[in-house]
Amino acid sequence: LPGTKLLLPKCDKKSLLTIRTECQSCSLNLGINCPDGYTKVTNGSMGVRDCRYAFDIRKYSLYLPGCRHICRKDHVQPQCCPGHWGPNCMECPGGARSPCSGRGSCAEGMEGNGRCSCQDGFGGTACEACAHDNLFGPNCSAVCSCVHGVCNSGIDGDGSCECYSAYTGSHCDQPIPECADLLCPENSRCSPSSQDETKLECKCLPNYQGDGHYCKPINPCLQAVCHPHARCTYLGPNRHSCTCQEGYHGDGQVCLPVDHCQTNYGNCSTESTVCIYDGPGQSHCECKEHYHNYMPGVGCSMADVCESKNPCHRNANCSTIAPGQPKCTCQKGYVGDGSTCYGNIMEQLRELNTEPKGKWQGRLTSFISLLDKTYAWPLTNLGPFTVLLPTDKGLKGFNVKDLLVDKKAAQYFVKLHIIAGQMSTERMNNTDTFYTLTGKSGEIFNGDKDNQIKLKLSGGKKKVKIIQGDIVASNGLLHILDRAMDQMAPTFESNTEQTIMTMLQLKYSKFRSLLEETNVGRVLEEDGAGTPYTIFVPSNEALDNMKDGTLDYLLSPEVWYSTYSDGIVSALLPQPMPIQTFCKLEMFMYHHLPSSNRGRHH
Repeated sequence: LPGTKLLLPKCDKKSLLTIRTECQSCSLNLGINCPDGYTKVTNGSMGVRDCRYAFDIRKYSLYLPGCRHICRKDHVQPQCCPGHWGPNCMECPGGARSPCSGRGSCAEGMEGNGRCSCQDGFGGTACEACAHDNLFGPNCSAVCSCVHGVCNSGIDGDGSCECYSAYTGSHCDQPIPECADLLCPENSRCSPSSQDETKLECKCLPNYQGDGHYCKPINPCLQAVCHPHARCTYLGPNRHSCTCQEGYHGDGQVCLPVDHCQTNYGNCSTESTVCIYDGPGQSHCECKEHYHNYMPGVGCSMADVCESKNPCHRNANCSTIAPGQPKCTCQKGYVGDGSTCYGNIMEQLRELNTEPKGKWQGRLTSFISLLDKTYAWPLTNLGPFTVLLPTDKGLKGFNVKDLLVDKKAAQYFVKLHIIAGQMSTERMNNTDTFYTLTGKSGEIFNGDKDNQIKLKLSGGKKKVKIIQGDIVASNGLLHILDRAMDQMAPTFESNTEQTIMTMLQLKYSKFRSLLEETNVGRVLEEDGAGTPYTIFVPSNEALDNMKDGTLDYLLSPEVWYSTYSDGIVSALLPQPMPIQTFCKLEMFMYHHLPSSNRGRHH
């Protein structure tokens, strides 16, 4: 119907498209969605661990193992059925069941123009006629042989001849001398009688009709010789031409409606408009969905989804990258897919504690205040970290004000609740040990009947339970605990007034003796507290567990120099190295080595 887009049969080709989302931290990837129209194949999981992502910390970039999701969707590639052509898939001349009347090939398909390429001998818009007037028969392969007459030609013709006056025979090549005595009227001819061939009579000339005495020219236009949408023009006796009406095209025998949308898209912009068929030879342009403000010759402007309905998170920037397709990008300092953006650990903690009607509203205040006073800067600017966060109820028995009287002790207590790197609950379910920022290790219990993960510091008394895990922040993870970890004293107290050699006197006396034997102790004593070093100190137990004779061998004159230069001194770093440096590498180097029989070397 005019004013509507033609919807004719299509044979669209279906295929399955597969893409992967951008690589993210595995814990963050759990909430990442696939683009619109795609289905997440890895739904309910953190995705596939087959990539690395960049984690930026101030001036540094680390490439850490990450996850991404597999997304799929059914893709439909528009295609015309056989025998159809153009964007609207109109029928080929001659009809879709027999394109080009079965006597040629149609330029079909969405990119085709619907024209017929006829076989030898055939012609016409739909290959419905013989290519030349002197051909006849169903294959248009026979040639007329009328010498002095008119041939019954064409696909339906049999090649018979209708002779001119005074000629006879199957080829009209035999003269009739007796016709000289028979005076026939105008437009008639002398011919053997139809009833008795031995007699002559007057018959109408070819292309005329009558009784032989009165003959008038045949007018084909008085019959339906042209297409219903064609005009017939009389050109003389039994001669005519068929011309398709305005809005149609063809040879007059076959006339097809002109659809500008099929050829040059009606001069509409293919990017922003659709061409609407209004009838033969008529069409107009309309804006596609998600476009507006049509201008002739230019097209339509893409509507800004971000202005009408911004789907992005409040901490994300919105931009329209395709019709109806916004792109949400988390602002600097935030991570996520744009629909959800996560701030740093301190921001996430405050948001959890203040979210109206949120599960943790007002229930995390005490530990947040401890972090604010002791470790807020690293949790805001560095990472990644995993924070074990006790609720206010879980801090029962601890007085925050009393803890903050000794800021170093408070900071140590806080570090007992922080793990370097991202340690998700999934990872905890696959290991039995964790290490806090203090260097203190802990045990993981995940086989209890309640199916909840429990943690306990080595040497501690109580197990604490993770009551909500894997809360994502831009620089780490949060696990909420039902209780605080045990308050424990540092293994090695800091003292800025003493040298390294002085501090090693008691618990690490054997390593101190080793340093003195190799003269490294003298270097440390001479440089004093003014020259900073980072030193990895094996405990007395670690040295006791060395194989018999190993220490004596290391102190022998033969190997003393190489031990001094390559072994012990290599454990001294000629600069202070804060714990945050190790966090960037997602590992932690402890200030004393575990015993050698447990196989850890730092």
